[in-house]
Amino acid sequence: MPETLYLGLEHLASGRLLPIGGGLSSNVRSTTSAFQPGDVLYGKLRPYLDRAVLAEEASVCTTELLVLRAKEDVAPRFLAAVVHLPRFVEYAIAGTTGVQHPRTSWAHAREFETLKQDARRFGVPFLNPCVNLSQADRAPEADALRLGLRFIKDVGTSSARLIVAERQRGGSYVSAGDLVRRTGLKPQAVLSLVRAGAFDGLNPNRRAALREAGLAVRPAHEGQVGLALRTEEETLKGRPDDATVC
Repeated sequence: MPETLYLGLEHLASGRLLPIGGGLSSNVRSTTSAFQPGDVLYGKLRPYLDRAVLAEEASVCTTELLVLRAKEDVAPRFLAAVVHLPRFVEYAIAGTTGVQHPRTSWAHAREFETLKQDARRFGVPFLNPCVNLSQADRAPEADALRLGLRFIKDVGTSSARLIVAERQRGGSYVSAGDLVRRTGLKPQAVLSLVRAGAFDGLNPNRRAALREAGLAVRPAHEGQVGLALRTEEETLKGRPDDATVC
C-alpha cells in the first residue's frame, strides 16, 4: 500500500487554515477517514480549541476530525472560514457531549447551515441563545433571528419550554441561580446553557455564572474544574470579541 500523509489533531493549530505538520499513514493502527483536496477537516474534540484545516491533497486523517465537503456552489475556502467564525465555535461548543472529552457531532454541526438558511429567508443574521429572550425554537427578533433554547445540547425541547414557561409566569431571570431555583434544571443542562452564552446578558463572566448556579469551579491549578469542565479560563469567561449580549 503506498505511503500517504496522515493528519491527527496534533497537526492542527487553533485558528489556522492549514496543517502545521503531518505523519505517515503506515504508522497508524487506528481507524482513519479518507479526505480529498478541498475538504475541510474539523476537530470535533474540544471544539473551543477552534481546529479546522483545508485539505490540499487526498489522504487520511483521524476519526476525531469531521470531513466536511463544500457544496458545488460554495468555495472550499469559504467553508473553512465559516467553521472558524466565533459564532460557529460557540454553536459547536453548545452541542458537545462528554465530560472529560467533550465532542461535538456532525448531527449538531449540520444544523448550523439550517440556521443560516432560516436567517437568509428572514434576510437577517442570527443571535446566540439567551435565557431571557430566546423562545424554545428559533424566532425573529428585531433585525435578527434568535437561536432557540432547544438547540442547546442537553437542554432539548422539554427543558427549553420549561425555561420559557417559567419566564412568562414569574418574569425574567436575574441570574443563573435564579433559573436553577425556579426550574429545577439538571446541572448538565445548566452547564450547556453557560457554555452557549445563554447567561451572558446577565453575567458575561461564565465562571461566575457557574458559581451562581451552584456549580462550583475548582481552581485550574488543582488539575480539574467542577463537573470536569475544561480549565481554559477564556472558555468560561467568554471571549470579549464574540460575547453575545442578550
